[in-house]
Amino acid sequence: MGLVKLADFGVATKLTDVNTHSVVGTPYWMAPEVIELSGACAASDIWSLGCTVIELLTCVPLYYDLQPMSALLRIVKDARQRPDAKTLLSHPWIQNCRRVLQSSLRHSGTLK
Repeated sequence: MGLVKLADFGVATKLTDVNTHSVVGTPYWMAPEVIELSGACAASDIWSLGCTVIELLTCVPLYYDLQPMSALLRIVKDARQRPDAKTLLSHPWIQNCRRVLQSSLRHSGTLK
């Protein structure tokens, strides 16, 4: 089974000039704590992955209808409503995806 790696190429080109006290990222995928400079963490990556899933399912990023600065302000307002990783992993959609994947792997002989 392959590995999936996500990269923000807009950020990747700037990494040589990164200041630890600056905001780096693409606005529509930035976690609230990154925007507020309060420290990136695992939850920041979960946020960005969630934004990517939303875009894959809807073909547009979260708050795509807003200008980048307005999107950043909206994201910060929504920060307190974010579920933790444990809650997300128990969501029915994730559970169903897990079952489908396991079934597919069993049928292909990859999983026994």
